[in-house]
Amino acid sequence: MQTVQLKCGSCNNLMAIHVDHLGAQVHCPHCQSVVQTPTRSAFQIPEPEPVPAPAPLPVFNRDIRESIFDEPAKVDDLFGNEEPSVPKSELPYLNKRDPANDAAAAPERRAGDWLNGNDAASPKSQESPTAYSAHDAMTAGIQAVQNPGSVEGEDDLSKLGKPRSSHDSGMVSTILMIFLIPYAILTTMYIVYLLSIHHASQDPLGNFPDIDKGPAKPFRVKHDLDLSKSQITSLNQAISIGDLEMTPEKVVENEGQLVLHVRFRNLSKNLRFGPMSDYFLDSGKNGGMKRAGDLPYTFLINKRGLRIYGGYLEQPGKPRAGGLGENFDLVLGPGQAGNLMLVTLPSDSLKVRNMVDAKDPMLWRLQVRRGIVTHKAKDYTAFAVLGVSFTPSEIKKG
Repeated sequence: MQTVQLKCGSCNNLMAIHVDHLGAQVHCPHCQSVVQTPTRSAFQIPEPEPVPAPAPLPVFNRDIRESIFDEPAKVDDLFGNEEPSVPKSELPYLNKRDPANDAAAAPERRAGDWLNGNDAASPKSQESPTAYSAHDAMTAGIQAVQNPGSVEGEDDLSKLGKPRSSHDSGMVSTILMIFLIPYAILTTMYIVYLLSIHHASQDPLGNFPDIDKGPAKPFRVKHDLDLSKSQITSLNQAISIGDLEMTPEKVVENEGQLVLHVRFRNLSKNLRFGPMSDYFLDSGKNGGMKRAGDLPYTFLINKRGLRIYGGYLEQPGKPRAGGLGENFDLVLGPGQAGNLMLVTLPSDSLKVRNMVDAKDPMLWRLQVRRGIVTHKAKDYTAFAVLGVSFTPSEIKKG
């Protein structure tokens, strides 16, 4: 690329101008002012050398084609032969016969012999003795198999080993199937077991033990983790987890308090336990976990995220004589059922009114006992969190 150096008349800075732009107006790259450049004749610029034209491409005659069916081309032979000597392949003859001997050994033919089944007088025998037909080749091959060594130039077939029976491969397949089928079944069962463990690990609030590791480090799961679909039910729909069955019956609003009526059933055969306790509602006591400040697993929440913690338990028709400070724990034996009422605190009446007026779906999360689990050769109470989904339109007036 050929350029010339010019000085800008505005900023006196040098700028490089391509020779193709001489005689035109350009912008200074420094001050962006318009500069009129001199013509090309003001400079001694050699003309570019002409580019030679490319050589023409070779032209091929597409009409000239070779064919495998063409006659062989004549070539110069050093020995004076007009045509090249090409070796010819010949088909080897099995049991090649001498025409003279065949003619001497041929039996006398009589009319009608070939009709009576005489092979010697059949039309096949009337063929030329020197001709080698497909029938002769087949006959010779059969004789070679039946009488090894009878064919001239052939090896003795008795030297070959005994052919392998197809029964051996069938036995191998059967033995492999005997081992592969149980292996496939066990592998499938193991995969299903791993998937079930993985699914259980995704629901930490579905089964967590009450393991007291001391005041400093009690066992605790985050209280507001999302619940799986198997842990959420609606009104009048029973839900089972572990040895417990829970059926939420109705939600009643009474003087600024919400009351959840729940029926529990002990599904075990040899356990006695209480499905809920006041300790599940009190912050700092939550299931015997001795760490103050922990929020309880039982709380009411709506779609907007408004929450109501705390509350107390009552039995229908049995008011608590000791007031709210009395510990309440309904104990059920194997196969027994009982009803409980979960009531919000009077101090949360304003929150209750706001949640009801919002008309958003609500979820009441309840911490319950689900039975017993074994941890390090010890039995512990197992907890779970179940959710009751309902809407403000389903709340009855008390």
